[in-house]
Amino acid sequence: MARYLNWKFWKMTQDTPVPPLGEDSNPVGGDPTMAGADGQELPLAPLSEADAIELRRRAAVGVEVQERYLRLYADFENFKKRAARERDEVRRSAIEGMVERLLPVLDTFDMAMTAAQLPGASVETLKAGVQMIQGQLRGVFTDQGLSEIDTTGKDFDPALHEAVSQQETGAQPEGRILQQLRKGYRFKDRLLRPASVIVAKAPGSSLPGAAADDQSSAV
Repeated sequence: MARYLNWKFWKMTQDTPVPPLGEDSNPVGGDPTMAGADGQELPLAPLSEADAIELRRRAAVGVEVQERYLRLYADFENFKKRAARERDEVRRSAIEGMVERLLPVLDTFDMAMTAAQLPGASVETLKAGVQMIQGQLRGVFTDQGLSEIDTTGKDFDPALHEAVSQQETGAQPEGRILQQLRKGYRFKDRLLRPASVIVAKAPGSSLPGAAADDQSSAV
């Protein structure tokens, strides 16, 4: 029965739209026709009362499904807008928190500049101000999860270090870091920037993974 109704509904929707099933257009008991491909009217078997009721029921179900879809779509669009607003608020809050933590550092900068312009200001006074600023800035970054990569007496590790050059030496084992040119940092458990270093190598050898003399090698 359901397969027959599906086929009949599809047949009625070809070429011309199905007329609405109202009180004045109920095909039950009449002599309905439809236009064929050549424009001629083709007779159709009349729908029974049960078939007409089933078509109305299915049409009502289709309307209900469409309305439910529209409601879900509207809810989803509202959710996307709300999520975007919340994401922007979290980002703005994080930036505001960092700026607020850096304000005391800026205050110390201002005081150091004022002290440096006073008559009789010495290099030691300026140095003390710079050291205070450095300590405050390190404290802010450390509280946020920033940490330095220690290279003192360490062997070269391509996961943490960037070898900008090699230096032949017999005083240190091959692969040992001789000098740090730029500090490296971790942010919590993620590498933020590798440490740039000079690596020891035995005379006449080349350290695997490190750059040749006076050449950079990104790790």
